[in-house]
Amino acid sequence: MARARNIKPGFFKNELLVELPFEFRLLFIGLWTMADRAGRLEDRPTKVRMELFPADSVDVDAGLQSLHDAGFVERYQANGKRYVQILAWAKHQNPHKKEAESCIPSPEEALVKQGPVITGQAPEIPGRVPHRAIASPADSLIPDSLIPEKEQGAQKPARQPRGKRFQDWIDSLNGEMAIPADDPVYRWGDQTGIPDDFLELAWLAFEDRYRQEPKRYDDWRKVFRNAVKGNWMKVWYATPDGSYALTTVGETWRRATASRRAG
Repeated sequence: MARARNIKPGFFKNELLVELPFEFRLLFIGLWTMADRAGRLEDRPTKVRMELFPADSVDVDAGLQSLHDAGFVERYQANGKRYVQILAWAKHQNPHKKEAESCIPSPEEALVKQGPVITGQAPEIPGRVPHRAIASPADSLIPDSLIPEKEQGAQKPARQPRGKRFQDWIDSLNGEMAIPADDPVYRWGDQTGIPDDFLELAWLAFEDRYRQEPKRYDDWRKVFRNAVKGNWMKVWYATPDGSYALTTVGETWRRATASRRAG
């Protein structure tokens, strides 16, 4: 059952959230209306798509995974079923007092019963701290400028940065391919019909975008896979016959690549 929820101005200013495709940001808002009073719902992409995007072709599974990887939600399993926990829920939502209590186990309860297994579609990175154990990007949906001074309190100690910047990651490869031939992104391309040369153009655009970025990630390959699945670089578009063609951006990168090879 859909429910009325709050949306605050800080939502539109979150620096990590704006990196996600428009439809994934809209998906995030839609999840709030489907979640119970504890911010939990069943991880059923098809059901979510029919509820939120009945007239649009949106890859909800990829959107949920992108929100999971970015730290806005947590996908997990409990009692053999898949669920989603919206992080920092209590900071931004005030469910009606008569709303029924959640009947979905929390991620913490799932950990106690099943051991330390936090699952999304993609495998967890070894050594990665579960999202709920760190400050979630969802915490920053309300900028400090919108919080009354009395609630801001003393400054918290700065957190140590996690992950690597893109250029630092590239420098650490020591000759290893950034995206090896057996990377899952190619298998995904085969399944969807996106040609390998389109994926290579997407990588060039991705590399150009992030080489000077200060952002840090634990797994840049996973970030690239999400960028491909969400077509962040806007390199291709789906044609009416179900195939894919290059956009103006993609054609520009194709010509630039051809020019480099010719030179």
